[in-house]
Formats: sequence, C-alpha cells, structure tokens
Amino acid sequence: MKANALARFLLLVALLLPTHLSSATALPEEALSLGGLKIGSSRAYVESIYGTPDRLESSMYTNIGPNHSDVKVLYYYYGNSFKILIRTDRDSVMDINTTANNGIETPQGLHVSSTTADIERAFGWLPEGLEGNSGEPDYAYSYEGAGSTLIFYTHGDGTIYEVRLMEDPF
Repeated sequence: MKANALARFLLLVALLLPTHLSSATALPEEALSLGGLKIGSSRAYVESIYGTPDRLESSMYTNIGPNHSDVKVLYYYYGNSFKILIRTDRDSVMDINTTANNGIETPQGLHVSSTTADIERAFGWLPEGLEGNSGEPDYAYSYEGAGSTLIFYTHGDGTIYEVRLMEDPF
C-alpha cells in the first residue's frame, strides 16, 4: 500500500511537471476548494464537516517536509469514493480526491459526471489536456493557483470521472 501510494504520487508529479512549467493562468484562491475544503484546511476542520473517517490509513511520504524530511500522511476515507490526505507535520489537508458523483464539488459546481464543456463554462477556458497512458482515451486538465492544483480527469467523451485538489509539490 505504501509503495503504491508513493508510486501514484510520483506519477502524478511527473504528469504535472509539464503543466507546472507552462504559463497557465492561475485561478483565484476562492476557486480552489473541493467539498468545502482547501489545501491547508486543518484536520479539526475536516472532522467538523465530515466527522470521523470510515477508514483511516497512514503512510510516510519522503522529501516533502522541512529540509526534505519524511512526513507521515493520514488517509481519511469517506465511503468508497472520497479521500482526504492530511500532513501530520502541519496537521492540514494536502490532497482531496473524489471518484463518484457523491455531492462533493468545487465552488463552481463541478463534480464527477460534469463535462469538459462545464469546466470551460466555469473557468472561461480549458487548458490543454494531458493524455493518459491507461490504454483508454482519458485526459487530465489542471488549473493552478494559491499553492495548489485542481485536476479534472476525464474519459475520451469529456465526462469527468475524478476530481482532485492537491498541494503544489513545487
């Protein structure tokens, strides 16, 4: 599980590197939240909104703490489709992810099952999509701002199947 989480995180960083280095327009801070949470929201705030997680796991992330130290990360699972990662060194949210149309959405009303047309209407523009390598036609559209990145993963038909808000790793 720990190796899988680290591998997924490193893959995501590799996918986002070209986007981060591009000159994409940043979103305002108020646009960067998911399910009422922002990157940096406290663990106490998460629990005040969502309660005790259905399942709790932990893992060590390397080189993300002060002076490139390792940091213990808590995985809060709510149901089978909503996950929040908490950095224990700051006791705050570093990653929010939803994979079902479960009521979790952005302030613009974007959620799983919305479309790329909905994304473009909400933000006024659609960044170039990064094509996935799963063998299926899928894309990732990311928006940056305020130390975080909002990512919409879509199927080839433009339907969102995952929404993720993550701490900017750079």
